[in-house]
Amino acid sequence: MALVDSHCHLELIDEREPGGAAAAVAEAREEGVASIINIGLGPDNAAVLSRARSLPGVYATVGWHPHEARSPGDADLDQMRALAGSPEVVAVGEIGLDYYWRPGYHEVPAEVQKESFRLMLRLASELDLPVVVHDREAHADCLELIREVPGTRGVMHAFSGDEAFAQACVAAGMRLSIAGPVTYPSAAGLRAAVAAAPVEALLVETDAPFLPPQSHRGKPNRPALVRETARRVAEVKGLSESEFAARCTATAREVFRLA
Repeated sequence: MALVDSHCHLELIDEREPGGAAAAVAEAREEGVASIINIGLGPDNAAVLSRARSLPGVYATVGWHPHEARSPGDADLDQMRALAGSPEVVAVGEIGLDYYWRPGYHEVPAEVQKESFRLMLRLASELDLPVVVHDREAHADCLELIREVPGTRGVMHAFSGDEAFAQACVAAGMRLSIAGPVTYPSAAGLRAAVAAAPVEALLVETDAPFLPPQSHRGKPNRPALVRETARRVAEVKGLSESEFAARCTATAREVFRLA
C-alpha cells in the first residue's frame, strides 16, 4: 500500500524534529510512503532541490509563495527555469493566493500576489509542468487565474473548498490534495466535498510540519502520518484503505510524472 505525500516541507522539519528530514523520510518509507514531494517556496528553491537529490524517494518543486512580499523578477524566473531542468523537479509550486489576513501576518497586497501567480502559471505552461496551488480564502480568484492560462493542470494543495468548488477545480483540470484537516471532527464540509469528488481526482498530503491529523493535533506533522489522512479519506469514499491507496498513488504518479 505505497503512498505519495504530495506536499511536504522537509527544510522546516529539519528545524523541528529530532533527526531532522532524513529521519522523517526514513520513518515514512517504513510506513509505506514511497515518494515525497518537497515543496519550494521561492528563496529556498535551490535548497529544496538539493534535499531531493540527497534523500531516496524525494522529489522537488520550484515556485514563488504568495507570502513573498514582491513578485519574482527576471533573475528569479531564470533561476527557476534552470532548476526545473533537473529530473527531480516535478512541478511549479507552491504558488497561488492567500487572502487570510491579520495584523503582521504576511500582509502582501492582492495585486502583488496575483502578479506572482500569473507569472508562475505562465512559467509552468512554458516548462510543461503541473502546478501546486496554495489557495487560502481566495477560491474564486484562484480559479479565475488558473483559467487564464489554457492547459494548466496540477493540484489544489490542502484543498479547503466546498462541493461546488471541488467540481469547478476538477473541471478546470486540477486535482484535489487532501490534508490532515479532513480528519478533524469539525470538518464535515470538507468531507462532503471529498465524498462528492471523483476518486481519480484525489491525492493526499501532510504539508508537514503543518496540518497534523487528529491524532497528532498540537504536534509537528511528519510524512509518515499521511497514512492517517488516507485512511480517513478511504472511509469517506467507502473504499478499503488498500484500494484508495492504490488509486490516489496512481493519480499522484500521473500528475507529477513520477518514475
